[in-house]
Parts: sequence; C-alpha cells; structure tokens
Amino acid sequence: MMDTKDLDLNESFLSALKENFSKQTELISAVEDILKIERESAYRRIKGTVQFTIREMGILAQHLNISLDNLLVDDQINILHIYMLSPRIDESLERIAQGVKKYLSKIKIIEDMPDSEMGVAYAHLPMEFYTPYYTLFRFIYFKWSNYYIGPEKCKDFSKWKIPDDIVNYHSNVMNMYRKMNKMIYIWDKAIIWDLVNEIKHFVSAGMIEKEDLAEIKKDIHHMLNDLERLAAAGGPENNSEKIELYVSHVKVGVTYSYLWSETYAASYITTLSMMSTINENRATCKKVREWVKSMKKVSTLISGTGDKERILFFKEQHQIVDSM
Repeated sequence: MMDTKDLDLNESFLSALKENFSKQTELISAVEDILKIERESAYRRIKGTVQFTIREMGILAQHLNISLDNLLVDDQINILHIYMLSPRIDESLERIAQGVKKYLSKIKIIEDMPDSEMGVAYAHLPMEFYTPYYTLFRFIYFKWSNYYIGPEKCKDFSKWKIPDDIVNYHSNVMNMYRKMNKMIYIWDKAIIWDLVNEIKHFVSAGMIEKEDLAEIKKDIHHMLNDLERLAAAGGPENNSEKIELYVSHVKVGVTYSYLWSETYAASYITTLSMMSTINENRATCKKVREWVKSMKKVSTLISGTGDKERILFFKEQHQIVDSM
C-alpha cells in the first residue's frame, strides 16, 4: 500500500515539474528524454496514474534544478533552501531565466495590493535598475552566460544575443515595480566599482570592443542620471513615500530581498553563484525584512532629503564609470 506521504511528495513533485514548463506536451517530452522512457510512460507519470520512483525524481530534480528537500520539508519549518549554479553548465542561463520568471510571478501577486512593500539590500544591480538600458542589460546576461556556459559560446559581445525568454520575462518588470506601494533599497557602495571592474575584465580579454564599451558606459551614465532624478523626487510623480534609497557604509556582500503585504510575504537571497528558492514563510520573510530595515542604521539616506550626500554620491559613481 502506498504511503500517503509518498503520494503527497509525488503530487508536490508534479507541481514543481509543471512550474518549469508552460505546456504539458513540453513537460512530457522532457520527462521522456531525461528518463529515457516511452512517451506513453512519461504521459502516465505526468497524469498521476503512475507514481515517479525516488530514483526518477532524483534524476529529474538534478536536470531541472528542483529542490527535493524543499518538497519534503513542512511549510511551517523555518528553513531557507538554496540552489547552487555551477560554472560551465549549458542549462545554467535557463535556470536563471526560470528564477527570474518565478520572481516576477510573485511580484505580480502583490502589485495591486495597497499595502505592498519591497525591500532589497543588494550586492549587484537589481533588474529594475538595468532593464531599461539595453546594452547594459545585454552585458549583465553576457557576463552570466560567460561564467555559466563558458567563453567558447560567449566570447564576442557584439554578436551575442539575449535569449528571447529572458527578454520576455523582463518586458513587464517595470510596470510591476511602478505599481509597488513602497520600495526600500540599500545600495552596496561598491556596486558600480565592481561592475566597472567586471567590464574591464571582458575588455582586456578582447570580448568587448571599443564601440560596445562606449555604449555600455553611456547606458550606465544614463541609469545613474535617472536614479539620481528618481531619488531626488522620492519616487515617480514626486511621491516621497514611494522610494527610500540608502547607501550602505559597509559591504552588503549578499543580496537580501523581500516582498511584503498583509496577505502575502516572500523572501530570498542571492549571490553570483547561489540563489535561494522563493521562501513564502512569513516568519522567515519578517526576519529578512527586519534585517534589511536594520541596515538603515549603517547607511545614508540619499532619497527625498540629503541633497549634498546624493549629489556627491552620484558624482563619485560617474567618475568611477569614466575610469574605464
């Protein structure tokens, strides 16, 4: 007799599988190819008439970056699960795209809630900062592709194209963020410095030509100008309650993010090689929210007020960009 826990795990695993594919036919084909079984057998497993074995779950989880630990743990237990992105793995950029897709879908849940709040203490540029600037946008994903796929396939920035699915995932991001009721940003003071050094690395390796470098620099300057105007206004339409932008006096190191409302809460952490699953445990999210807000104590507010600090900060960032 099948244990009810096994049935629950199979149902949870099926749900996790379906999150990775927009069409059932694509999921069936993937299961067929990965497990090397007949299509009819794959179909029966997806329909739930035949249970996946633990071995089959393990194989699929490894290929599709699904955390079995996450499925086995009670939702009430306060544990944060992580995915490690391995260098030189062909599908890694697709995994990043899947993470972006899930993140945006979560934002969409609370974008129309009047009490929605997002907070980020970030070590790398948030997607909403670089998305509007196409050449900079391309560089961010070119960099990740180079790390995770390898320079053999990503060695010429001028010829490299962002995968369509990533472009599609980003197409609605700005509208989502504009609808957020409140946003708190803690800016790691080394972000632009680190970004410039990354760009210099690719230039010295001959992967970025002078013409593209000039366009990337132009985009970063444009981004900084827009952020300065946004910070001065306190947010869109001069809403001083909309955005709080702080510059941290200490290195953040890891990006901590949360989404918060009365009816929904989620959090995650990310570094260059590691990202957590979206954790929807309210107690965990509350701790991340409290930590992000605590960073204000070691940071300087440059939005709304603090004109002198804001002007000096952005002037310094432009000078760092000009050093390229």
